[in-house]
Amino acid sequence: MKRPGIVTLNAIINLFFGVVFTFINLLVISSSNPHEGGSAWNFWQWDWDVIKIIGPLTVLSIASIFIFFGLWRLRPWGRTLFNVVNVVLAVMVGILALNLLPEDMKLESGTARIVLGVLALVFITAPIGMSKPEIKEAFKA
Repeated sequence: MKRPGIVTLNAIINLFFGVVFTFINLLVISSSNPHEGGSAWNFWQWDWDVIKIIGPLTVLSIASIFIFFGLWRLRPWGRTLFNVVNVVLAVMVGILALNLLPEDMKLESGTARIVLGVLALVFITAPIGMSKPEIKEAFKA
């Protein structure tokens, strides 16, 4: 069966952002050595406070690369992984937009909160678009 256009678009978007954010996240983690003149290769000296935050984001960005392969080849697990990752991203971005973080981590910018709120809506509605009958039919094994 021919791949629907929206599936192709979602696959390419996930590949692009998966590769870009995996590279950025790994760069941030490897350069988080808090010691003066420390090496990025000494992973035991990385700042674990940075890893606690960036680590889950790295897992999500790597999952986006897997989503590409699943959507591109019309595998049912690719559609399921797409839905799961989008719901997780919607919750994470929604927490930021609604300022549900501890006091020292809250966003002060109202504009940033509005943009994040819209982004959360985009993430939460993406799985709805992938649940159309013709798209479900394309993923039947």
